[in-house]
Amino acid sequence: MSGTAFILDGYVDEPACLGVPPYISPYIRTVAGALASHGFTVRYLTIDQLRKDPARTFELNKAGLFVMIAGITVPGKYLGGTPATLTEIQQAGHMVRGPQKLLGGPIGFGYAGEGGK
Repeated sequence: MSGTAFILDGYVDEPACLGVPPYISPYIRTVAGALASHGFTVRYLTIDQLRKDPARTFELNKAGLFVMIAGITVPGKYLGGTPATLTEIQQAGHMVRGPQKLLGGPIGFGYAGEGGK
């Protein structure tokens, strides 16, 4: 399989993961490497970029594969971006209609409005 794969980074905030800007989580790097090794051209977009310009959904719809990686939020202030909310994850799933869709990261185990409780 080949073509374009778009990764939407909803951010993963886990201890030692460093998945919120200015860092890129190991989940994103692993998925990008696996896709590239299978012939995909990998494109990358953050949830913050999509928040600023929702019209970029057009780019996501042109891909053959759409992968969103997201996780839970933890209490405190973020240096860079803010992790995707459950509503944003659901909206991304509804707005992206063309490609096959995959959801990965800790979000697969559930969602909480804040961590530690």
